[in-house]
Amino acid sequence: MTLMRVATGAALAIAWATAANAQSPAPATAAPATAAPSPCARPNAAAYVMSAATPKIPPMAAQQGISGDVRIVVSLDADSQVTRMRIFSSPSAILNRAALDAAKGSTYQTEVRNCAPVAADFLFTVRFVRVDMPR
Repeated sequence: MTLMRVATGAALAIAWATAANAQSPAPATAAPATAAPSPCARPNAAAYVMSAATPKIPPMAAQQGISGDVRIVVSLDADSQVTRMRIFSSPSAILNRAALDAAKGSTYQTEVRNCAPVAADFLFTVRFVRVDMPR
């Protein structure tokens, strides 16, 4: 199971242009003023996981009953590509490789600030749960 911080956004630029025709007179009545459209739906949004990969529990962790949350700092570039990963916290080094593989296999949307995607860090959490088998 993965836990994730959620928010989204996309950058969109809209340009408006008008041309004046010197030969046409201005209309007698002015059109009502309207508010300018928003340049994007969500101008500021935190990074989020679009699709989380399922971690594979290491056999040694299952045998030893090791469980807990592995937290990974995932660095994203402005194109939502992973540029770096590092373990932030972990209950056991035995879980780290499986957690890193799950983080690497996931897809992300990077942070958006002022309608533009920016490089950012995202905290990805992989929860390993101990399951006791009936005897």
